[in-house]
Amino acid sequence: MKLSSMSTTFVRTVLSALLIQFSNAVTNVLVVGDSMGKLMGTELIEMACIGSTVCNAAVSGTTAAQWATYDNKKVKNCDGEWDVVYISVGGNDVLGSDCSIESDELAATIQAAVTNIMTVVAPGASTYLLTGYCIPHESVTSGCDLPSDSIAMSEALNQIDTVDGSVDIIDSSFVCGGSSTSYSDSGYFYDSHHLNLNGYIKVFTQADVLRSMNCDNAPQAPSTNDTPDVTTYDAPNVPTGTKPTTGSGARLINGIHSSFFLVMTMIAVVTFSA
Repeated sequence: MKLSSMSTTFVRTVLSALLIQFSNAVTNVLVVGDSMGKLMGTELIEMACIGSTVCNAAVSGTTAAQWATYDNKKVKNCDGEWDVVYISVGGNDVLGSDCSIESDELAATIQAAVTNIMTVVAPGASTYLLTGYCIPHESVTSGCDLPSDSIAMSEALNQIDTVDGSVDIIDSSFVCGGSSTSYSDSGYFYDSHHLNLNGYIKVFTQADVLRSMNCDNAPQAPSTNDTPDVTTYDAPNVPTGTKPTTGSGARLINGIHSSFFLVMTMIAVVTFSA
């Protein structure tokens, strides 16, 4: 066998393996809920979960109480069958009450929203995923002026019915460095409580989140000790923030770019070697 033929065969074999590996990712993800979902657009999940297609139907400012009453017209621009529905609700219910809402009441409101989304808005998905929100990095309102004021969300998420495994609850309250007594690291936010790109990467590359979305082949997630870099990064539909240029946060982005480049290079080699 000629060397060129062996090289072409080898490249084709490796390329096929890579494409099969990438195809294991989720193909359809629907995003619903409030600004946590809206501001991340579609690129963030598509970067973290190679091969996925995302449609974003989230609406900034909406509450869990509202999503408990919506019908499927709310996602009319997102036709199709969904493997995963990412749900971001409850944050505006907390802020609207100046953090006075009790965790039991909040849990009931979120549960009603989740049930309505599962049965009316976007039925049929295999997984419905909630991550909650990182604790803010500073006071949000006059009534929400302590880190502990955000704990009701974490307590509420622990009460949500997982519906025989169809609902994944991955509480991200402390992922951005906050606790019940301290605010989160400001490097993950573009204002008091909305995440920037660093924050979204931190939340959506948690191992449990990737597993929930069937992202078996996603790039390595940032460790909990990564410190955000201060380099400005402009990403479509994601708030301007800081791009991690060092550490494993950088490996997420660089790993995606490297994998894409490798596949494209192999395609070119196969094309010109045929």
